Amino acid sequence: MKNVKDIRTRIARLTTEIDILRRDSLINNLTKHIPGVVYQYRLYPDGRTAFPYASQGMYNIYELTPEEVRENALPVKDRIHPDDFDYVFNLILESARNQTVYECEFRVILPIQGLQWRYCSAKPELLEDGSTLWYGIINDITARKEIEQELEIKNRELNSFFDCALDLLCIADKEGRFVRLNYEWENVLGYQMHELLGKEYIDFVHPEDVESTIEAKDKLQDRIQITNYINRLRCKDGSFKWIEWRLFPSENRVYASARDITERIRTEEMLIKAKDKAEESDRLKTAFLNNMSHEIRTPMNAIMGFSSLLPKYYNDKVKLQHFTEIINQRCGDLLDIINDILDIAKIESNQMSLNLEACSLKSLFEELPILFMERVKLNKEHIRFEVKDRTGISDLKIITDYIKLKQILINLISNAFKFTDEGSVTVSYMIEGDKIKFCISDTGIGIPLERQHLVFGRFSNLQDDKTKLYDGAGLGLPIAKGLTNILGGKVWFNSEAGKGSTFYFTIRYVRFSLPEEDEIIGLCQNKNQADRRVLVVENDQYYSVLLHDILADKGLNLVFVDNAADAIRIASKDPPNLVLLDVGLPDISGYEAATQILLKNPAIKIIAQTAGLEESQIALRNAGCIDCISKPVESKELFSVLKKYI
Repeated sequence: MKNVKDIRTRIARLTTEIDILRRDSLINNLTKHIPGVVYQYRLYPDGRTAFPYASQGMYNIYELTPEEVRENALPVKDRIHPDDFDYVFNLILESARNQTVYECEFRVILPIQGLQWRYCSAKPELLEDGSTLWYGIINDITARKEIEQELEIKNRELNSFFDCALDLLCIADKEGRFVRLNYEWENVLGYQMHELLGKEYIDFVHPEDVESTIEAKDKLQDRIQITNYINRLRCKDGSFKWIEWRLFPSENRVYASARDITERIRTEEMLIKAKDKAEESDRLKTAFLNNMSHEIRTPMNAIMGFSSLLPKYYNDKVKLQHFTEIINQRCGDLLDIINDILDIAKIESNQMSLNLEACSLKSLFEELPILFMERVKLNKEHIRFEVKDRTGISDLKIITDYIKLKQILINLISNAFKFTDEGSVTVSYMIEGDKIKFCISDTGIGIPLERQHLVFGRFSNLQDDKTKLYDGAGLGLPIAKGLTNILGGKVWFNSEAGKGSTFYFTIRYVRFSLPEEDEIIGLCQNKNQADRRVLVVENDQYYSVLLHDILADKGLNLVFVDNAADAIRIASKDPPNLVLLDVGLPDISGYEAATQILLKNPAIKIIAQTAGLEESQIALRNAGCIDCISKPVESKELFSVLKKYI
């Protein structure tokens, strides 16, 4: 009986083993067709780990057989990438502690396959002995990771190109909302990125461009590509910029590249204006040359015609006198035209320089007979002419360029008389802050509004090209404007056609009090003998006598020489305090004499006396002269200069 029982026991065991083998065979047959490894992983309370079951895929995953890790999982730990080890086992411990699904992507380093990526997912079960047993699967995701990494690299490259592009790039949805933008939008429009994303681009379009932009949007919805479309977008500061677009529609997106062409548009507008201006300038130059030809030939005809009659009427004193007056008058007219041409050329080439001096405004108007004779010249004696001093100072004296101020007044007053047939011409002047303001008003024909912008143009004229109602080259006002700028002021006007005009101009206001003779005498008497020593270098003996008579009783120690050599010798041996130096000396020029005198004694003050132009005075100052006096010299002007330097 015992043998029978043993046999039955062995049979039952064999049956169980056969069932287990069949089960294992079934599981192995099933799992060998599953990618990766199907496994059981056990974590014991004492920290030991094992893979109680692992399919044959364990070798592909870890290059370990199921038998090598069935009792001990440590060989697997050696395969995990060092940088991922803590991450992997922290997730295992968290899953065991919370009995939550374990899921992880990590790297392994295998002897044959090298660096690989694995994905693990397992569900835990808490056993009676406190162990945790996971049922899970591990897959090879290396190929997927390589693709992801490659895509990530390409995305980074794409993002880099997207963000560093100089043009505007954007993606919009089919409703026209910004989905993605590059950072050039911030540079161009001034908005931050969050202020643009999700917004409809139509909200930023200039009101005048909304309609055409909607038409372009409709084309995009019909899958029509749009190139070279231009509209204006609003910037954050409220301004608008011109944008040129290229738009490519897809199923749910619009891909666009755009470019800020604001500067190009402005340049094109400037070129168009410049072209129009050049054409207008060319037209005006032609008209100007025709006008100048007429203006020059008109006095020349009279000069040549009446000159040819002089011999014929030599014995007729009345006609001879009349012809001579006409010739003189027309020569003056011709000289005025030439001077105007030279002046406008010097103004435009910045060659017009300042010659500042003391000027009495009261004397200025008294010394300008042309201001009062202009009516006679134009046969307009019936027109009233008034000068009104509104400064409140009886005899205002200022520092300015007397010649240029006089020329401005002559040009503006002459212009007023020319275009006034009835009524009056009034000149007034007043002090306004640091400026003196002059007003020249007339009751003449006025200036039409559409031609007022041409008034100060050098080739413009208020007359129609087909008519010639008023003589003149049309340079008076441009010259007045240029001279006013040189004197530190500006010129402007108010005018209404048929009711007259008022021209205004300002100059810098620097008040000056001319010294009296007794001031110079007192000043000189209070100086030491050395401080009153003045060397006069003058080649003209008559002019030397004049200077001696002017300065003889002023307490000065005067020394006269008539050549540069003596002046240089005295300057080196017995230097004076001041030198009055004539420029036209017989041995060397005054420029060279000034240079050599200053080489001998740099402390000597040299005042040049010249009858030359402004350019020669500039050259003398460059040579070291501290001031220049124009010949013939006036006593008050000479006293004024001496007061400054003695």
